[in-house]
Formats: sequence, structure tokens, C-alpha cells
Amino acid sequence: MKELNEYTAEVRERVEIRCKARRQQRARMLAVGVPLVLCLVVGALTLPRALRRIRSSQPTEARSEQVDGEALATGIIAGGLDGALPDPVEEKTAEGERTEGITIGVNSPKTSETASFRIVWGCYGISSYDSATGELVKTTDATHPEDYVTTLNLTDQQETELWNLLSKLDPDSYPEDYDPYNDPDSDVRMSSEPSRDLILTVRTEAGEKTIACRGICMGGAGLRGYDDRAQTFLEVCEGVTRLLEQTPEWQSLPDYEFYYE
Repeated sequence: MKELNEYTAEVRERVEIRCKARRQQRARMLAVGVPLVLCLVVGALTLPRALRRIRSSQPTEARSEQVDGEALATGIIAGGLDGALPDPVEEKTAEGERTEGITIGVNSPKTSETASFRIVWGCYGISSYDSATGELVKTTDATHPEDYVTTLNLTDQQETELWNLLSKLDPDSYPEDYDPYNDPDSDVRMSSEPSRDLILTVRTEAGEKTIACRGICMGGAGLRGYDDRAQTFLEVCEGVTRLLEQTPEWQSLPDYEFYYE
């Protein structure tokens, strides 16, 4: 019959064997887990920069998937490796494609697939164009105004030029009722008779914004906006209308029936 010390020795031996096995198991887990954690952390730190570099060379519609990748990388860092990810972060870039309000991607010919614009111009606002429908109106002041309406389907080059012009504006920074010639803080006012309307509406996935300049000066050589922002608005709108008036569709419409002095 075994003595107590013999049983004790056996128990100690079994305990040592179990402890040794557990130490070996922990060592194996560390040998595999630590490199994996380091790889994930390094990848999470470098992935956002790589995605931003790739984004700068791709069109706007290809970027949503990349933003999701950045959100995942951010989640690995902020939420740990337990799978808990933070809420998606709204990204703001120099191109403005992910900001609140009405924004237009810079140099983005594909913007027209998800956005549209309408512009009204001319003496008393007789001319208009809507890129959503393609309706081009030379004048509403005619005995038969229907003769002055046509459809203009923009070419890829025309779309690119128009949206590159519009991308110079931040529509939300302008008031809905606007006069680019008269500073609201100045007592000096400029007007003309007849006057003109210049109304720009921009529609994006974020919403719609209209900047309405009603009854403003006709403009002319040497007449500028009252500040740089007003001048930019005038130059963009005049660039858009100039391009529209140079199209074969516009030039094929009849001459004006009435003229204003």
C-alpha cells in the first residue's frame, strides 16, 4: 500500500505536467497571435493613406467602397480586435464629396449621373436650361414661344466642362435671394432698366439649392461683383450660359422676335 508521501509525489508530478502543458499552449498562442495583431494594426494604420492616394486618381462613384475600407480600418484601431466597430465616420476631403449640404465634386464628369442643374438667364429671365430634362429655352417672350424650345442632350465633353465650372461654387454659402452687384452692407445700389434674372439651381443627393438673382443689373464690360465670391458666381454662370449658347441646338432656334433697349 502506497504511503502518503508517494501519493503526494504523484500529485505533484501530475500538476507539474499540466502546468508545463499549459505554458507550452500559451507560448504557441503568443507565437501565432502577436504577429497577427501586429499585422492588423500596421495594416490599419497604413490603409487610410493608401486609399486616399488611390482615390485621387479614380472617379467619384468608385470611392464609396474605399471609404468603407477606411471606416473598417478605423474600427480595428478604435474598437479593438473583438469585432466592435465604431459608427461610420463622415469623411471630409479637399474635393468635398462627403460633406453635409450641397456640394459638387471637383473635376468630376460623372457628377451629372447623380446630380443636375437648372439655370435661368437673360433679360427678365427669358432663357433657361435644365440638365435633368434637357429642355433648352431660348426665350419665353414670343408670339409662339413653343418655337423657341428644343432638347439639348449634353455630350461627355460638354458635361465635363459644365460641371468643372459649377464645381468652383459652394452653393450652400450663398443666400437664396442674392444680388452679386450690391453689397447688402452698403448704401450704394446699382440697377438697370431693363434688368435681368440669373437663377441657378443645383440638385445633388444631399438636396437642392437655388440661388435666385432677380432684377439685377444687365452687366457689361468692367462691371464686377461686389466681392470675390460674387464675381466667382457671375463668372461661373456666364461661363455656363456661354457654353449653352454656343451649342448647335441653341443656334438652330429662330432669332429673337423682340429686343429690349
